[in-house]
Formats: sequence, structure tokens, C-alpha cells
Amino acid sequence: MAKRLDSEKPYTPLDSSVISTVLSSQPSIDSAATQPTPARPTSNTSVERMDAMLRLKVAMRDKREFEAFTARLGVTLNTTLRPSNLIRAMLSVMQNAETELAELARREPPLRRPPNDDLVGYADFESRVVRLLDAAVRRSAPVRQ
Repeated sequence: MAKRLDSEKPYTPLDSSVISTVLSSQPSIDSAATQPTPARPTSNTSVERMDAMLRLKVAMRDKREFEAFTARLGVTLNTTLRPSNLIRAMLSVMQNAETELAELARREPPLRRPPNDDLVGYADFESRVVRLLDAAVRRSAPVRQ
């Protein structure tokens, strides 16, 4: 191991002036007052305890892709985001489009759900459901909270 000369300072990854500046800076009251206040539910919004569970099965690849998508969106939004947050949001969007969805569904040929073991038929079935949902959401009014 190399010896240090008496005149050399010990290695520090940060310059001491940077450390002292960071440690001495205190947030001012004025800067705290300008921070945006987090949104609170309005008085006409009902808030309920989330104690019911919805379960679904997906392919492992779809699960990983959805979790990665959720993480990327969380980074973009600069917040912690969970897949359950997105699924609940999607439920609200779909419920908002229910009228348009019913209207579009009445014009479609009957949609029959295939047996679970018919992978090709099931993929086609879900593809048709996706197209219906997509069209209904596009035609619906914006979601009101």
C-alpha cells in the first residue's frame, strides 16, 4: 500500500465546501409556503375503505411488462406508483364509458367467451373486448372526480 505524504490531505469524495453548504442550508418559511398543497378529495367525492379484492391471472410476461410500465410512469410522475393504483384508475375510466360501451356492444355481433383452454380463441375474444373498450373510452366524456 502506498504511503501518504504528511502534506497530503486524506481523500474525501466531496469537497468540504460542498458538504458545509449542504449541511448549513435550511429551508425558508417562504419556500415552504410556495410549495403546492396536495389535492384532497372534494366534498362530493366519496371515500371508502378499500377492503375488497379483485384478482386476475395474466401471463408472467404481461405481469413483468405492466410492472415495468407502472415503474416508468411513476418515474415520469415523480411519485411512487403501484399496479393497483393504475388498475383502480382504469376501473374508473371504464365505468365512466359504460353508456358508450353498451351502445357499441349492441351494434356488434354477439361476443361469446371461449373455454379457458382455447388460447387462440381467448386471445381473439380479449382482442375484441379491447377494441370495444378503446372505442367506448374515446367516445366518452372526460372522467369527473
